[in-house]
Amino acid sequence: MDFEKKILEKLNINTTYPFYIVNVNVKFFNSLQQHPNKYFVSKILPKIKSKLDQEELEQLKELDDLTRKDRIKLMLNLALKKIVSKTGSLNTDFFKVLGYDQFHEPLYISEKEISVNELIHNEYEERRYKYYIDVNENSYLYQYASRINLWFYLNEENKILSGSFSFEVVNLEENPLNEEIVFEKVYLLSLIKYFIYKQISPLSLNNIIDIIDNDDFLSNFDKKSDKEHQNNLNNNIYKKSLSYEVLKNNWDNLITDKFLAHKNYDEQKKSQIKDDLFYAIMNLTMINLALYQELKSYFNSEHPELILSILKKPTQIKSDPDQRPFNDFIELSRHLKDSYIKKDTTKIDLNKIEDIDDFVNEAKKHQAAQDYEAFNTSINFLELQVKDEEVFVSSSDYLLKHQQIYLIYSLIINPNRFGLNSNTTQIVKYNDLIKNLKNMQISDGSKKMIVEDINQSEVEINKNYLSFVNQSNDFVIIKKDNKQLLDFYIWAIIYSESRKWIHHDIEYDFNNDRVAKNSNFYRQKIEALENLKFDWYDDFYGIPAIKTIVKKIDQISSIKSSIDILVGTIKQKDALLKKDFERKTMVIAYVVAIFIGFINFFGMIFTILAVTKPEDGLNTTNIIVIAIASLLISSLIGIISFFLFKMARNNGYYKPKKSK
Repeated sequence: MDFEKKILEKLNINTTYPFYIVNVNVKFFNSLQQHPNKYFVSKILPKIKSKLDQEELEQLKELDDLTRKDRIKLMLNLALKKIVSKTGSLNTDFFKVLGYDQFHEPLYISEKEISVNELIHNEYEERRYKYYIDVNENSYLYQYASRINLWFYLNEENKILSGSFSFEVVNLEENPLNEEIVFEKVYLLSLIKYFIYKQISPLSLNNIIDIIDNDDFLSNFDKKSDKEHQNNLNNNIYKKSLSYEVLKNNWDNLITDKFLAHKNYDEQKKSQIKDDLFYAIMNLTMINLALYQELKSYFNSEHPELILSILKKPTQIKSDPDQRPFNDFIELSRHLKDSYIKKDTTKIDLNKIEDIDDFVNEAKKHQAAQDYEAFNTSINFLELQVKDEEVFVSSSDYLLKHQQIYLIYSLIINPNRFGLNSNTTQIVKYNDLIKNLKNMQISDGSKKMIVEDINQSEVEINKNYLSFVNQSNDFVIIKKDNKQLLDFYIWAIIYSESRKWIHHDIEYDFNNDRVAKNSNFYRQKIEALENLKFDWYDDFYGIPAIKTIVKKIDQISSIKSSIDILVGTIKQKDALLKKDFERKTMVIAYVVAIFIGFINFFGMIFTILAVTKPEDGLNTTNIIVIAIASLLISSLIGIISFFLFKMARNNGYYKPKKSK
């Protein structure tokens, strides 16, 4: 069945993975200061250069190159060239060639064009980076995604890099669009998200390599063996990696039971989806993670200029294999493991563990390190282009009028109502989903609740487009023209997610017993948290158009309440610290009082005894006075000693030895 009156013209879906990088080298922000605006570059910088010697000019150029978008593009392209050299077939590489560098070597990555709204508001434009990589349409990777997009922003205030990778996974422009194809694409996307969430979450390079990291498996995989052995999954050599087999079998069982069993595909088509789609998902995911590691290595490097110096020479990478998707998977895994996985990966040191508290702290530290390397859960962006036949006055009226559009909206915004949530135990079968969609009717009784849901999810409404979001930050955009809106929503997500990451880092430092804490520490954390709260006067990466989107994300994500709770907890700890300081001050005052008391006590004794005849001072009255004073002094010393010992024990400075 086609959409009524051919109202739906285009459908695009992007799957996005936000990420961030902390501890960015200050050199990059110094580099950005060299070209904050065109006036500085054209008028002031030449005058500065004219007064520098050759060595200083070289240093200035090195610093300037660090944040140049074309240099970072070449750095990422080098990583892609290495990947291409180890994957694909003789006639088909993973990616399209988008140009050539100065050595006439292929460029697989290019800068994205700046949208009109970004040109109007070009503040901080030098801090925003946008690239894309086109997947070769003849490659099996194209079954999953046609393009990889990369956005990131250098945040000087917090010294972090916030960004996002996205896959363009669906791009339908048939006229008219077939309803069943649309539902099938949306369902497959949900099924893939479910599989990734259940099998390889958290999504990190370490986690994926661990799944297949059987030394026998990778070392015994002999590329020089004959093709029959290479391509036979039942050969004993592959059975040495049980983790890989479990992952692949789980995919085969899931895709067969939930989807293929309900489709009339021939065996070749089923094999394509079971095998080629699986390797497309895994390989593209690893490529994204590899590019993330490249960015992390570069922006965390103490000497990033040395990394860029490699780009001044041709790479001369010649390898061009001819292999199947499984071989690509293995070669790519091996390459990424050798290139990016550290040999000294953080592990829990059991020798340092004395009790359960030490173990818990070490486990938390280890988990935090693993989480930092991982991508966030994927976010879906669905764009629908419809015919320009009516004015967008009410989002609920429009969706209720066009029920097929409403069903697509519901699959993304309310997936739990159809059994499509990735965090559920089971995901609905495709056949059952289609039955539910066909039988779904909007009754008068349910209309009020549906209208409330639509209004609650609404982000923006104007004459040209509608947009909606759910609590998982999945977006639906309904528009009438080809206007590029996705970039703004991606930047809004990156902006919002970066605040969540900073909040998470502050919370981790606050709960980390290894971090020294004082009033200054608490004051800095409270100030940082207050700065995270939504403010219309924030810079918003220099794109004011995302303010409304960010505010809506704040409302549904409850980040403000999370910040308020953490601020309250930190203030409580700070108050306790101040009380503890007051108690310590009182103890010091008591010690000083004791010292003064000792002086007065012995002064009294010597005053009493300092007579011409000592025996005259040893009368009954003087002895009683000295005895009472000595008793009081001894009691005071005992009380102070007891409380000092108790404080030391509570603070962990003193631990009784354990009996063996």
